[in-house]
Amino acid sequence: MSINAKDIETILIYFAKNKKLFLNEAQFQFELALEIKKQFPSLVVHLEYPSLKGNLNGQYSYYDIVIQEGNEFYVIELKYKTKDQ
Repeated sequence: MSINAKDIETILIYFAKNKKLFLNEAQFQFELALEIKKQFPSLVVHLEYPSLKGNLNGQYSYYDIVIQEGNEFYVIELKYKTKDQ
């Protein structure tokens, strides 16, 4: 079963309609990954997945959520704005 941007948007709309509140980005990341896995159980969902290559200093970046469907990978990078931003 394939997932696309519209599916993610539907999940976010579901969170909004149900007044789902998140205390921080980590909670938002976890709840989104959990809902994706719930709706698409055949997919593999990774949290804080390392990039394949390091930067010039040899440090790796980490993606918030990576969805794996066979040999296909979908990356989700979250931005959680706080009141001060």
